[in-house]
Amino acid sequence: MQWTQRNVPVYLRGQQQADERALEKLLLLKQQERDEQYMEEEQVKLKERRERAKQVAAFNLQMSEKELAPLHNSFIFPARPLTPPRSIQQHRYMNELQIQRDRRQKFKAQGEQERRFMECLDQIHLTKGVALQQAQQLQRKREKAEQYKRALDTQMSEKKCTEPPDCHPDSSTFSRCEKAACKAESRERAQKIFQVNFSAATERTKELHNHQAQLEKEKEMLRRN
Repeated sequence: MQWTQRNVPVYLRGQQQADERALEKLLLLKQQERDEQYMEEEQVKLKERRERAKQVAAFNLQMSEKELAPLHNSFIFPARPLTPPRSIQQHRYMNELQIQRDRRQKFKAQGEQERRFMECLDQIHLTKGVALQQAQQLQRKREKAEQYKRALDTQMSEKKCTEPPDCHPDSSTFSRCEKAACKAESRERAQKIFQVNFSAATERTKELHNHQAQLEKEKEMLRRN
């Protein structure tokens, strides 16, 4: 079947060739028509270009004849000042532009300086606010430490006041040795508690002092910057 489709019968070969020749002739006619139309358009454009050139030449000839004609209405002003050269006006324009540029650069530098000053001022205010808050916290901590210390002193004084006297009637259930031992033990316990609390308060106060000194040093560095 494929072999039959590929092969062209002999009795159709002549008709096929005639169709091909007719198609070639039609394509050739179309190409000739396009070439003729293009040539006609080019001829029209060339003609218009020639007409325009003629008009320009006639206008130039007319203007040259007018320039060659004598000017009867011309006058001479001997008292008229000379026209300054163009370089003077250009130099003046250049000076004005230079002044405008300098003024703009000055305003820009001034604005930049004001912006930096405001940023530095805001930073100083912020640093002062932080230092004030830290100082307030340190003051509150000191007050708490003082309160703790006063409370410990009050407890120690109350314990001393509430201690029983050395002399008791013979009907007491504890002997004098036992009472003395209890007194010594309670006094030693209270002294240990006081030393621990006092050491913690002293260490905390020292840390706060060191922190405050560091803040003051940083503040001084910021102020110098």
